[in-house]
Amino acid sequence: MSDHERRIGALTPERRALLERALNASARRRGTADPAAPLPRRAGGGPGPLSVGQRRLWFIHQLQPDSPVYHITAELTRPDHVGEEQLRAALAGLAERHEVLRTDFPTVGAEPAARVRPGLRPALSVADLRGTDPAGQAAEADRLRAAALRPPFDLAAGPLWRALLLWTDRGTTVHLVFHHIVFDGWSTGVLRADLTALIDSELTGRPADLAELPVQFGDFAHWEGERLAAGRQDALLAHWLGRLRDAPAAIRLPYDRPHPPAADFAGARREFVLPGTADAVRALARRTGATPFAVLLAAFAALLHRWGGDRDLVVGTPVANRERPELHGLIGFFANTLPLRVRLDPDADYLELLRGVTASTTAALAHQDVPLDRLVERLSVDRDLGRNPLFQVAFALDQDQDQEQDQEPEQNQERERDGGPGPVGERHRPGTSKFDLTLGLAEHGADYRGYLEYSTALFDPVTVDRLVRRWELLLDAVLADPGRAVGDLPVLTEEERELFAAVGTTAVGTAAVGTAAVGTAAAAGAPGPARPIHRMLRDSARRFPDRTAVEDPWRALSYRELDGRSDRLAERLRARGVGREQLVPIVLDRGVDCAVALFAVLKAGAAALPLDPEHPQARLEQVLAEADAPLLVTEPALAGRFGAHRDLLVLEPGPEPGPEPDPAPDLDARPAPDADPDADPDRLAYVIFTSGSTGRPKGVLVPHGGLDGMIRDLVALGGLDERTRVLQFASPGFDASVLELLVAVESGGTAVYEPRRAMTPGADLTELLRTRRIDAALLLPSVLGTLDPDELPGLRCLFTGGEAIDRPAARRWSAGRLLVNLYGPTECSVVATGAPCTGERPPVLGRPLGGRTVHVLDPLGRPVPLGCTGELHLGGTGLARGYLGRPGGTATAFVPDPYSGTPGGRLYRTGDLVRWTPDGELEFQGRRDQQVKLRGFRIELGEVAAHLAAHPAVRSAAADVRELAGTRQLAGYLVPEPRLPVPAPGELRAFLRERVPEHLVPAAFRLLDRLPLTVNGKLDRAALPDPVTDRPRTDTAGPADPVQRQVAEAWHEVLGCGALGPDDNFFEVGGNSLTATRVVAAVNARVGSALRVRALFLAPTVAALAAAAADSASGHYR
Repeated sequence: MSDHERRIGALTPERRALLERALNASARRRGTADPAAPLPRRAGGGPGPLSVGQRRLWFIHQLQPDSPVYHITAELTRPDHVGEEQLRAALAGLAERHEVLRTDFPTVGAEPAARVRPGLRPALSVADLRGTDPAGQAAEADRLRAAALRPPFDLAAGPLWRALLLWTDRGTTVHLVFHHIVFDGWSTGVLRADLTALIDSELTGRPADLAELPVQFGDFAHWEGERLAAGRQDALLAHWLGRLRDAPAAIRLPYDRPHPPAADFAGARREFVLPGTADAVRALARRTGATPFAVLLAAFAALLHRWGGDRDLVVGTPVANRERPELHGLIGFFANTLPLRVRLDPDADYLELLRGVTASTTAALAHQDVPLDRLVERLSVDRDLGRNPLFQVAFALDQDQDQEQDQEPEQNQERERDGGPGPVGERHRPGTSKFDLTLGLAEHGADYRGYLEYSTALFDPVTVDRLVRRWELLLDAVLADPGRAVGDLPVLTEEERELFAAVGTTAVGTAAVGTAAVGTAAAAGAPGPARPIHRMLRDSARRFPDRTAVEDPWRALSYRELDGRSDRLAERLRARGVGREQLVPIVLDRGVDCAVALFAVLKAGAAALPLDPEHPQARLEQVLAEADAPLLVTEPALAGRFGAHRDLLVLEPGPEPGPEPDPAPDLDARPAPDADPDADPDRLAYVIFTSGSTGRPKGVLVPHGGLDGMIRDLVALGGLDERTRVLQFASPGFDASVLELLVAVESGGTAVYEPRRAMTPGADLTELLRTRRIDAALLLPSVLGTLDPDELPGLRCLFTGGEAIDRPAARRWSAGRLLVNLYGPTECSVVATGAPCTGERPPVLGRPLGGRTVHVLDPLGRPVPLGCTGELHLGGTGLARGYLGRPGGTATAFVPDPYSGTPGGRLYRTGDLVRWTPDGELEFQGRRDQQVKLRGFRIELGEVAAHLAAHPAVRSAAADVRELAGTRQLAGYLVPEPRLPVPAPGELRAFLRERVPEHLVPAAFRLLDRLPLTVNGKLDRAALPDPVTDRPRTDTAGPADPVQRQVAEAWHEVLGCGALGPDDNFFEVGGNSLTATRVVAAVNARVGSALRVRALFLAPTVAALAAAAADSASGHYR
């Protein structure tokens, strides 16, 4: 319901006649109505059909039968006294005149029907407030109005309206509450006119001067249904389908909370006044040939763009939908809502946006006869009980205030005090909101009065206050200079601008982050010049020479030994010609030699390139070719994989060759092997290769200086000391492995290495954490999901990151220990921000660490307001130099920093969409590109698709992340070559495993005839179907015995795969290390076995695992 509808309904007869002629002329031009062919009366009696709009409200009522969201009020105030019986008679006459007020909606079979019931009358309550003080009368009247709003209506039994009669010293007020299914905004004017005539008739005894109604609402509902069934709206539907196809399903707004699973429609209003704006809006409309509606809607669309960054918006707006003259005098629910699609270019000026909005609005009004529900149905919009389909934001404008002059002076004064844009009674809202956000505006003399109606499940009042201030700022700017670019229209308050300028380079803790917005913030980091990485080891060797620095299951080295061994290996590297910033690949199995080699390479002045030996050989060769490194550090067991192509330095097991070091060397007196690296924090430290969108991995060049302050901050934040034992969990080719080692070294604690097979998530990892007395670790949230925090009381400091941790997990893991959520791309030296996490509120990315600066910017590089989404840009210390051999990619990702006072300062565009929370924390909102994080690995979906498309039998391919069997998994989509056999999933996985690491291999595949594309020719990810996790079978053999059937059932439960046979392999039907834990638990529960996760790796087929489970259940196998 809209104020616009109410105003039309309250027009004088003369004005309504003019409007009627204009509407008929418009209808004739469009061919949607024929005044010579009046709307026919429905033949026959009995229950009739509901209109399309009524069916929608009936359905919503089934979901929320107690909600008042579709309760509507109307009010009639008279200066005279109307008796109770006189009003009852007038209300009965009103119900007799309008059949819809005697209609209820029982279910006939499985469908609702409209049943007209003779004698159905509204309930009437009476309150005599005369004789008390005026303020008391007003307060009690408001209380009674509010009480009348809430009680639910019974749609199946009626009546669907009720009345409240109030007697005050000022006269009589009749307050009416309707269910929207029988009443809309236009009906308000009809109600007032008819009820006034009927009351006057009761008071004077003369017949009411009311013309006979030519049709009833039931006739309209029947006529509408007949037209839809006959396809008479197909042309109109075609227009809307063309306009809305590929429209965004949701809008991004500065929500305080995510959408609930089902909307409760609880809402509130924030009212405001825009002084002196009405004349300026009308003047701009005249100059541009637009309407005030288009001027204001275009400004609102610009604001929505600046709030959330969306360039494609759908905004709902109500229309009366009463073009036929027979309908003008009816009470009923005719109103429709039009979804107006607005596309924005932030570089274009507001006037261009206004022209587009004017054109789309004109087209929408010319095709308004299609019910919204029919559009939703034909567009196959995903129905989400937590969101309104097609649009979540609405805009309503009321321009006609002339009927105000017909009201009593007291009524106008009351409206002025109230400040609301609706007619009298509209201010008595039921505390609901149909949409996430609705902007309502109404002319009031030279001003606009307005409101923001908002869902209280999504927004806090303080957020809506800020939104109102930003609306005022932007509209003033549009009216002052409509030639400004949309992206340049202001939305920052002066308070925010001053704060952003003040905290741009200050440390967190000195800015007012507790109660105000933070647009840019920096962490203090370490005092003085940043140390090179290997100086951290030298410093700890001085402080803790005899404490264990690194250990694995076979060896342990003290800080003195680690420092000495890395010194001597550095000398060997220099003797082999390794020089300043030369890349030295390190390919070693997990163990203490990983630390020795890293520090040695850095001490030699070179840059480390750590690689994971578990990656496919083709991937390693691809990276080595990119690096063009002549010398590679490895071990005897791996040397055979590389020796034919390059020079190797092989680290032999056991004691290193050469003289033993002095058992008590004077570390302070011993010179460093190379004085230059210790003095140059800008020197290249290491290169990490990450997923690349083109199918080629890209090497990130990371200097020394960004690690020092960040590592110091993490050690202090975690309360780590020389007693700390830090698990080295990350893959050697992942930059988190550098962080794990340096946190241990800086604290003086011990870095604990273990083989990968001993760290399988679940029971194996739990046992390792306990037996190796690990008290600090960096673990992914998905790994934490396989562990029980109650079984790990010794794990006192837990860092997590790489993917989002949910609130329940944060609550579980923060009990009795410190949980720190970390965020950072490789391009910013592992970690950029962090925050302790308790689960008391949704986890956030936190604040900057280690001298980083953070900026949340819009597409034009301007700071976004508090609570609004923008792209996270990182600056300060810690930025990588760029990408190895990719100057174009470097220039795109690393841009000049206009907010830094440092010459040559840069910002890294992370691609992550974030927003500032009111207490100065960063909150993740999504990605602006095809990059995803899965199990801690950064994955470019384009790289997965490129490798998949390289298969000879694949014509084209795509990749996406989907929810499979309760976990986020990588899914592959392929269009096969028509003349070649379709490859099975196992074949595709084997093909990919020869080329890419395991985390780039999809867990499921889906064959497609063609890839879905948008109208712009881009991949339409939303249209990709859910993948399937089973593969095409070439045999019909099912499980051979009961235990195999139980194993197959467990796989199906966890993986969601289809029919399985004895030889099906767990890892070829979508399994991975994380789902392995759940599968083994499900098998143990069914069979009564006590298998460990490693059993699945040893026996990965249905038959083999069933045999192992049977042996375990009988006590022969563990």
